[in-house]
Amino acid sequence: MFHFLNKHIVLQIIIAILLFCWSVFTIFTNMTLVLPDGQGILYDTIYNHFVNNPVGMRVMAVVMLLFVILFLQLFYNRNKFSDIKTIMPIVFFLLLINAGKFLYSFAPASITIPILTLIMLINTKDANEQPTKNRTFASGILVGLCSLIDPHSVLILLFLIISLLANRFSKFKEIVIAISGFLFVYIYYFATAYLFNKIPLAVSYIQKYQFFGIIRNFSSMKIMDWILGGYLLLSVLYATMALKLYFDNKLIVLRKRYLTIIILFFVMFVLMLFADSSFRYAILYVTIPVSLIFSLLTVLKNGKLMKDFIMIALFVLLWL
Repeated sequence: MFHFLNKHIVLQIIIAILLFCWSVFTIFTNMTLVLPDGQGILYDTIYNHFVNNPVGMRVMAVVMLLFVILFLQLFYNRNKFSDIKTIMPIVFFLLLINAGKFLYSFAPASITIPILTLIMLINTKDANEQPTKNRTFASGILVGLCSLIDPHSVLILLFLIISLLANRFSKFKEIVIAISGFLFVYIYYFATAYLFNKIPLAVSYIQKYQFFGIIRNFSSMKIMDWILGGYLLLSVLYATMALKLYFDNKLIVLRKRYLTIIILFFVMFVLMLFADSSFRYAILYVTIPVSLIFSLLTVLKNGKLMKDFIMIALFVLLWL
């Protein structure tokens, strides 16, 4: 089914438009603002701005959703993962966020996802690319800003470092530049707090960060959460092995790009375990890499029914 859909761009566009319209409807009818307990100082500011302005919050959510699907598709296209015109990454992402009911809440993770896709896009080469050091420094700054909204997103810096190790030659220099961009945000944060004599307040926000929320609450997880988590991991491992055989016959550049997606999944899976939220909502963190992996699976000709079953079963488990 998905292999057939991958070959028909018009059908993809129709499905994507319908899913996007449903997403907007869900945002304006069901989305609520998550309390800023244990979150970053910037999320506290966002919460105070939107707590009495629900329409503004929902408009922002729609704009961020537009940016996510745009950046995700541009990333897929620039990496030349498909020889035909396709928007399957958008279709899968919209299916995942609607099946998982992730649009019911506006939380720090909702902001992390568009920033993550922007970081991925910035570090993808194109014809008019900026020098590598500029893109790497900008990525470090974005991770720093994101961590002031969603503390758990600091692990995206790990993804950035590992992907640099896998894809670049001048690795050490670029890693230092990325870390420098990240630290620049916190230096600015504490310098501003010092100038306004608010160092104790700035430190208190950092001390309130809560990590390992899901790991601490393993014993209280429901059976369906265990099933969903295990199935998600196994389905991605299966997809990884199936796609490895496909990419073994491709140019080394494409193999490195595919490796970047796999690295992204496992880093975001660890980030998901750090999250101080419900397990089901934390799965939002892995929707980007899963969308890309599923899109790549639709290219494969062998085992189409098996792959369809794996993907549909995940959507059903998310919905339950």
